Amino acid sequence: MIDGTEAGPRPFFLAYRPTLSRTWWLRNRRYGFFGLRELTAIPVALWLLSYLYELWRVGRGPNGYYPSTSPLYIAFSAICFAGAVLHSITWLNLSGVILRIKMGEKSVAPRTVTLANYGQWVVVTIVIGALLVYLSTWRS
Repeated sequence: MIDGTEAGPRPFFLAYRPTLSRTWWLRNRRYGFFGLRELTAIPVALWLLSYLYELWRVGRGPNGYYPSTSPLYIAFSAICFAGAVLHSITWLNLSGVILRIKMGEKSVAPRTVTLANYGQWVVVTIVIGALLVYLSTWRS
């Protein structure tokens, strides 16, 4: 019909869509926590940009570099570190559910996968920490 009242199935783009309030994510703590987890990527990205700027200044020689020691930058770095740790822990907690490792006919238990990922995180942290300590004492 010309007036749009024809019978038949509705196109998918006209399907029923429930209306949600702007605060729908506040009704369930998990939704809010998920949003917080996703938002932690923003300060971490900003910190990485500031780190790249520091590396650029180091490349200009000793006269062009001075480390940022302001309390504001230190607080910003601490907030970014907390966001990175939160993001890492929540991702590692999900890794057992997301990653399926087949061993023959069976899958490795999700808890085992999660614990193995935490173990790898600890080992990599220790190796990088030891490397940083070794390089800070190394003289040419």
